[in-house]
Amino acid sequence: MKVGENIFYKLKRNNVAVYVMAVITLVSVVSSAYFSYQTYLHSRNHVYAIDSKGQMIPLTLIDQKKDRIRQVMANADLFVNYAYDIDAFNYKEKKEKLSWLLDNHVIRIFKNKENAGYYNQLLQYNIIQHAKVLPETMKWSEENGKYTLRFISQIQIINTGQRQVYNIQIKLNMIDVSINYPYNPYGLLIVDYVEENKVLIQDVEQLKEME
Repeated sequence: MKVGENIFYKLKRNNVAVYVMAVITLVSVVSSAYFSYQTYLHSRNHVYAIDSKGQMIPLTLIDQKKDRIRQVMANADLFVNYAYDIDAFNYKEKKEKLSWLLDNHVIRIFKNKENAGYYNQLLQYNIIQHAKVLPETMKWSEENGKYTLRFISQIQIINTGQRQVYNIQIKLNMIDVSINYPYNPYGLLIVDYVEENKVLIQDVEQLKEME
C-alpha cells in the first residue's frame, strides 16, 4: 500500500471481495447439495444397465419390485404343487423338492404332518391329490425384506373314485436368499407356513371348476 492511500478504503474493498467469494462458495455448496439430492431421488427409482452398444439403459426399481412380487407368487405356486399336488408315486420326489424351499422351522411342521400320517394315507388308501392356487385370492405385503402371502389353495382329494374338494386358506412368509437353480429357482425361502382355514366345498358348480 502506498503512502497516503486510505487504509479503510482498501479494507472495504477486501471485505467486498471476501463477501463475493463467500456468496459464490455458498451458492456452489447449495447447488451441489441440491443436485446430489436430486440424483439420490432419481437413483431410488432407477438403476442402470449397459446394453450391447455400451449405452446406459435406465431400469426402474419399481418394475423390479413388481417382478419380485410375481416371483414370490410363483414360489407360492411351486410350494402348493410340491406340498399338496401329490400321489403315491410322486410324493417322495416332491417332498425332497419341497425341502429346498423351506427353512428348518417349516420343515419341522411338515415332519409333524408326516408323523401324523399325511403321506402314509396316500399309500394306504391310494389317494390322489390335485391342488391349485386360486389367483384371485392372492394377497401380499412386504416389510423389512419379508414377504407375506395369503391365498386359497383348492385341493381335490380322490379316493377310490370318491372325490372331495377343500379350500384351504394358507399364509406364507418368505425371505430373500441366494438362487439355487433348479432347487430354489426364485431365491426365496419360506420361513413360516400356516393353514388358517379349511372348508369342504359342497357346491356342485364349484366342484366342476376342478375338472
